[in-house]
Amino acid sequence: MIRYRLFLLLFSVALLVSACRQDQAAPPDGASPTTAAASDSADASGDERTPEGAGTEDRPTAEAAASATPSDPLAALDPSDARILLFHEYDGAIAEALTTRVAAFNEENLNGIRVEVVAAEQGAEAAPLVDQIEAAEAMLFLGAALPPALADRAVDVAPYFASTTWSDGQEIDEPQTTVPLLFATEALYYNADLMAELGIQAPPASWDELLTLACEAGENRYGFAYPYQLNRGEPSHSAALVAANGGTVADGDTLTLDSEAARATFGALQALYRDGCMAPVVERQLVIDNFGAGTMLFVADSSTQQAAYGAAVEAGYGGAWEMVPLPLAEGGQYLTTGITASVLPSSDVEQLASWLFLRWLQGEARDRLAEATGLIAADVSATGMSAAVAGERQADPTAPFSDDVRAILEEATAQIVDQNADVEMTLTDATRELQYWIREKE
Repeated sequence: MIRYRLFLLLFSVALLVSACRQDQAAPPDGASPTTAAASDSADASGDERTPEGAGTEDRPTAEAAASATPSDPLAALDPSDARILLFHEYDGAIAEALTTRVAAFNEENLNGIRVEVVAAEQGAEAAPLVDQIEAAEAMLFLGAALPPALADRAVDVAPYFASTTWSDGQEIDEPQTTVPLLFATEALYYNADLMAELGIQAPPASWDELLTLACEAGENRYGFAYPYQLNRGEPSHSAALVAANGGTVADGDTLTLDSEAARATFGALQALYRDGCMAPVVERQLVIDNFGAGTMLFVADSSTQQAAYGAAVEAGYGGAWEMVPLPLAEGGQYLTTGITASVLPSSDVEQLASWLFLRWLQGEARDRLAEATGLIAADVSATGMSAAVAGERQADPTAPFSDDVRAILEEATAQIVDQNADVEMTLTDATRELQYWIREKE
């Protein structure tokens, strides 16, 4: 009997000890087992992982997130060691700059997040961009614009801005599925020395003034030029000129050149070319070389090419030149494109990790990207070109579409300007081809 009572006593003690251990191991209310495990690991190692962000302000840790206020629905997530796949549509200088910035993030961020980069395949044989993004199982997209077929799937990042754990608690009233980072616009480059020689006091302030001054350049000079060029991250020249003249090539979810603004724009440029005031529409490098040689008064080209024009002038006539926003007609707008970011659906932790990389990219990394690419920081409080175009701009409607589609616009308008093609017929035929291509192949 004594042995039996002793056995019951020992068994009761064992149950009590086991229950106490379970209470100590259980995660706090509202915290996931993953978060609790991460906190225990951090306590044991003394290593507090933090997300990389702009500046040197206090940064959240996984441990702090686990104990943060329950009002933040993202507080319990732990992005430590998350892997995300970034898909972008660029090549050349922008692609190289992005690769460099991603490598810096992977090395510097203390949360152990790793970003893998996949670049879109380019060329006529490449699969449609939508198919490439889906095949890569991308979690974050960087490009001029998310393809229309995927636009409805982009994650609303407003809750991440509003998070007091992982961000600054910035409240955004409406859903935000696209975050602008850097942009380019169509600019006007001008030869300041030649302007002074001609007695022109200031660059043209309107579209009509540009057309008038272009015919004052004199013999053996061109008053105006724009290049035939298709680069991702740069605005369509044709669409930019139509926008400056008060129109748009947008037509719902497709594109059109069959508009009064397009007819007026390219009809006026055809007349300018016919009068000997405008250069033929040729490849960019020829335009840059001629501007550098001092034989062009005004050139419309992407703001990303500022360094190239400067180098050409230095090697050429060596005088003064400037870049200013493209002059507008009444009701005109600046056309912008560049680098925007969209988070794509994945797990909660992966979406948070994508956001943390994106937040990091909005800081000093964005400035370094701007330096490397010639793009302009998308910050309305900035000065210079960014401030100048902030209030009167439209996103390039051609950006979501392939280079094949964009080429239709450029080829049609070039035929009008320097091949004297019938304006109305050419624009109508180009619109029919545009809409067929978008409907059947995009």
